Amino acid sequence: MVSGVRVTRKSARSKASASSAARKTSRSTGVADSPPDSPPVATSRVTGASRVTASSGSEDPTQSPFYMHHADHPGLNIISHRLDETNYGDWSVAMRISLDAKNKLCFIDGSLPRPLESDGNFRLWSRCNSMVKSWLLNSVSPQIYRSILRMNDAADIWRDLFSRFHLTNLPRTYNLTQEIQDLRQGSMSLSEYYTLLKTLWDQLDSTEDLDDPCTCGKATRLQQKAERAKIVKFLAGLNESYAIVRRQIIAKKALPSLAELFRFLK
Repeated sequence: MVSGVRVTRKSARSKASASSAARKTSRSTGVADSPPDSPPVATSRVTGASRVTASSGSEDPTQSPFYMHHADHPGLNIISHRLDETNYGDWSVAMRISLDAKNKLCFIDGSLPRPLESDGNFRLWSRCNSMVKSWLLNSVSPQIYRSILRMNDAADIWRDLFSRFHLTNLPRTYNLTQEIQDLRQGSMSLSEYYTLLKTLWDQLDSTEDLDDPCTCGKATRLQQKAERAKIVKFLAGLNESYAIVRRQIIAKKALPSLAELFRFLK
C-alpha cells in the first residue's frame, strides 16, 4: 500500500518536470505560444506624401492624400454647378475648396506628381488620380467634357482648363466692369445692394491672373486704392435718402472700410 503511494507521487513529479522542461525549451528556441497581434507594416515614401498602410499605430491614415472615404466614388458631384465658358472663376474656387476638404489638392496643383510605375505607391496614386479626374469630369459641361476626357492626369486637366478659361476673360471683365459702374440701389434694400455689388467685385477679382502675386509695398498701396474706389462706388450708388450721411462720410479724413461703412449705414 505504501509502495503504491510512493510510485504515484514519483510519477506526478516526473510529469511536472517534463512540463517545466518543455516550457524552458520553448523559451530558448523562441517559439511563441500564440502568433503576434499584427504583422509588421512596411513604409515607403513618394515625393510629397507618405505611403498609406494598414497600420493602426500612431500615424493617422486619414491624413494621407491617398486616403479614400467610404462615401467617395467616381460618380460623385463634389460641387453644385458645372463649368461653362462664363463661370470659370466661381467654378475653380468651389472646386479647390471641395478638393482641399478631401485632401486631394495635391493631385491638381502638381505637388504630388505621377510616380514611376515601379514605385510602391503607384497604384495608390493612380487610383486617387482617376477619382479626382472623375470629379472634374462630372463638374464640366458636355462640350468641355469631351475635350478633357482622354487626358491622363488630373493636373493636366486643371492646367488646360485654366489656360482656356482664366486668361481669355477680357469680354467678361469688360461686362462686369460696366455692370458695376451702372449699378444703383434703386428698389433694392441696402443689404441687397451691398451683397450684389460685393458679388460683382468678387467675380471681377477672379478674372485677374494671380499666379505670380506681388508681395511688395506697391501691392499694399494698390489694394488700398482699390478699396477706396469700392467705397466711392458704393456711396455713389446709394439712393438720395442717404445723401446727408453720404456727405458726412466723404468729408471724413479717414474713410472706414467697406464692411464698417455698411454696418454704419444699416
